Amino acid sequence: MKRMLKRLLAMTPYRIVRYRGANRFNEIGKSLRDLRTKGFAPTLVVDGGAHVGDFARMAGAIFPAARIVMFEPQAGCRAALDELARAPRIEFRAAALSDPEAAERGSVTFAASDRPTTGARVIRDDADDEVQDLVEVPATTLDREFAGVTSREERVLLKLDLQGHEIAALSGAATFLRDVEVVLSEASFYMPTADSRIADLVAFMRTHGFVLYDVASITGRARDNRARDADLVFVRADSPLALDDSWG
Repeated sequence: MKRMLKRLLAMTPYRIVRYRGANRFNEIGKSLRDLRTKGFAPTLVVDGGAHVGDFARMAGAIFPAARIVMFEPQAGCRAALDELARAPRIEFRAAALSDPEAAERGSVTFAASDRPTTGARVIRDDADDEVQDLVEVPATTLDREFAGVTSREERVLLKLDLQGHEIAALSGAATFLRDVEVVLSEASFYMPTADSRIADLVAFMRTHGFVLYDVASITGRARDNRARDADLVFVRADSPLALDDSWG
């Protein structure tokens, strides 16, 4: 019965998580609404790692004037995203966001099943873990998609949920990041398969002119609730959001 329920749940955009206490939370929606309250109104939202479109729907509801561009290489997610992209101002591109070298090759090795999964990820060339269901998927960079066609006036929101591949994707956005005002990115506290650990991501963003602004979620591992990953909000250091640094 449990196995059947897991299979059925895997076919939906939902997942069940065990409540672990107030220090483990998911408040991404509230973080975005708080930004809106403070005057943030992007006209472009880039959703890297769109899965089946949950974040795109949330962002569209909070920022209804924004154009939303989703990136997701999972074949199992394609039908849901194609359907979502029929709505006005929503676009879907079936590619993985990665670094310039991968984009030049044209593809990356990707671990994913034929059904939507939140654990799908790019496999590093030096990875020593044994992973099944490997496929080659198209790769692109944020600069290839957006450099030269965006501006600061769009107040771009970039969201990345790439299962440890976030810094690689950001390394392909040297030009585009200059037009981005807010970045929402997943990062790991410790996971050995993740290239994007929190300390490394904070340092990378600082070198590109961003400051850590908020923590939108923290997830703990199931067996002992050790903090496993978090969704961090970064804003440009010269953004009006960051300039208000009064204590009270």
